[in-house]
Amino acid sequence: MIVKPSILGKGKTVDILVFGEAPGPEEAKKGLAFIGPSGDIIQQILKAEFPKKTIVLDNVCPEWLGSIKTPGKPGNFVKPNAEKLNEYKAYREDRIKECNPKVILLLGDVAKKAFRFTGQITKIAGKVENVRDSTI
Repeated sequence: MIVKPSILGKGKTVDILVFGEAPGPEEAKKGLAFIGPSGDIIQQILKAEFPKKTIVLDNVCPEWLGSIKTPGKPGNFVKPNAEKLNEYKAYREDRIKECNPKVILLLGDVAKKAFRFTGQITKIAGKVENVRDSTI
């Protein structure tokens, strides 16, 4: 199932485009990105920090990929692999063109890899890059 992005704010321009990894089971059920337990927390933080900004929340892979059952561990969702990330490259590029955001925020290692950033996420976290007309 392909999940649609969630939108915070009502502005005509997008200030921040957020890319996460892939939808979880709640997002898959409801068809919207960032509405499960983790998404609720991220939405609360973004609304508190940027109350007057329009923010689009999406995933580098908008497709629910399922989960792997591991005894004693909750979640364990299937992470998008390089092939899956490549499959949705045009999707991400279209989203960026459509939104024309001032800032693109990448959440997590999979989102980082989708944009071809290398190195450990703990080493590049918080670094700013200018790509096209957006800041990542």
